[in-house]
Amino acid sequence: MLVQSRYQTLQAFIETSNRCRNQGELSAVFGDHLARLGIDMFAFSYVHHQNDIAGHGMLSTYPQDWLDHYTSNNYMAFDPVYRVGWEKSGVFDWASMGKSQPLSRDEARLMNEAADAGLKSGAAASIHLGYGNLIGFGFASSCRHAFGRDHLSQLYAMAGQFQLVYTALVHKPERPEVKLSARQKEVLRWTATGKTRADIAEIMGISEDTVDDHLRQIFRKLRCNDKVVAVLRAVQIGAISI
Repeated sequence: MLVQSRYQTLQAFIETSNRCRNQGELSAVFGDHLARLGIDMFAFSYVHHQNDIAGHGMLSTYPQDWLDHYTSNNYMAFDPVYRVGWEKSGVFDWASMGKSQPLSRDEARLMNEAADAGLKSGAAASIHLGYGNLIGFGFASSCRHAFGRDHLSQLYAMAGQFQLVYTALVHKPERPEVKLSARQKEVLRWTATGKTRADIAEIMGISEDTVDDHLRQIFRKLRCNDKVVAVLRAVQIGAISI
C-alpha cells in the first residue's frame, strides 16, 4: 500500500501541475507539494554549460540574503551540490556528499554557511539533457531532515514533472503525436512501479537486452534519455497511467 500511495501522490501532482497556466502557479503548486514532504524551500536551475551562472536559480524560494551572498561570492565555483549534480543524472541527499569523497575546505565552509542561513538539510536532483544542458533542483529544509530512498525517488519524479510543465509553459511547443507499442507501454508501467530491468524481463518473459531495446525506442520516441522523465512524459501525453 505504501508504494501505491506514493504513486497516487505523484499522479495527483502530475494532474495538478498540468493545469497550471503560468510559472507562478506552477511554482506555488510545486512548493505546496514539497511542503507535504517536509521541504520548505526549493531552487530550480536550467544551466546550458557547467559555468553558466545565468541559468542558476531561475526560480527559487531560498532566502534572498543567502542567494545574494552565494552570487556575490561566486560560490557556484566550488558548490559541492553543483559538482555532484554535474557528475550524473539522479537525486542525492546533501548529507551523502562527503561520504564517498571528503568535501574540500571551501565546500565544507559553503555548506556550513548555508546551514547558518536556514538551509539545515536538503537534497538535490539533476536531469542531464545532453549537449551540455542540465536541469538542476535544490530542495532544502529549515530543520534537520532525513531523506530516505523512497523520499528521494519521489522528489526526483516531481522534479521531472516540474521540468516538463515548465518547458511547456515557457516554450509552448507543439506536442508531437507519439505512438508507443503495447510492449513499450508495459515496460514503462513496470518502470513506474520501481521494477528493475531484470524484474521487467522476468515479468514479461523477455531478455534484459530486449528490455534495453524497448527503453532505447521509448527514449527515441519521447525525446529523452532518462527513465523517470520517460514515464512522466508518457503520463503527460496520455500514453500510460500510473
